[in-house]
Amino acid sequence: MNVIIPSYKRSHDLKGKDYFFMAKYCVPESQKEEYTKELGEERVITLPDNEDGDIVKKRNWILKNIPRPLIMIDDDVSEIGYYESRNGKVDGNHSRKTMDKNLLIHFFEHNFNLAKEFNCKMWGLSQNQDNRIYKEFLPFNLSNIILGPFQAHLEHDLLFDDRVGTKDDYDMALQQLNKYKKVSWSLQVWYLFVNVLSVKTIFV
Repeated sequence: MNVIIPSYKRSHDLKGKDYFFMAKYCVPESQKEEYTKELGEERVITLPDNEDGDIVKKRNWILKNIPRPLIMIDDDVSEIGYYESRNGKVDGNHSRKTMDKNLLIHFFEHNFNLAKEFNCKMWGLSQNQDNRIYKEFLPFNLSNIILGPFQAHLEHDLLFDDRVGTKDDYDMALQQLNKYKKVSWSLQVWYLFVNVLSVKTIFV
């Protein structure tokens, strides 16, 4: 399993570099030195500068060159977490918890296994931001859109479409649904990025 964080000119502000300790950063060759100073050489993968340029080109390079199973996480994602009932009741009264980083590899492997059982080629996390509508008893969905900040790929031959601009993640999810008829979308775990909290989940 490979965990890859595509990045560009953010070596000074890598939100999840310690939390996602197993991840390698994919950067253009011209920025290798500055990222290596922050991360160490073993955590930096470079692509040719002419293969870079925008996130679509970089994601496609990763899909073509990094073995599956593969997870791509945006460089402004800082952690993964979940909501936990404060009083043991199912009443929407939840407290936010950060997933122990030492559980991440198990969490990722579990979701890849689940995707394989469903015969899905891609899985991701939900975008529910409101713990008042947190769905304790709806652990997954097979038809929702998977967005770019966190996406996981098994073997498939699809690529991101550079004609759709910043909606490339929507397009990839639609391609997956069109060809394979489903994606594995987990509903009870969230990721935190920039100043926005997105809630997503799975059963661990």
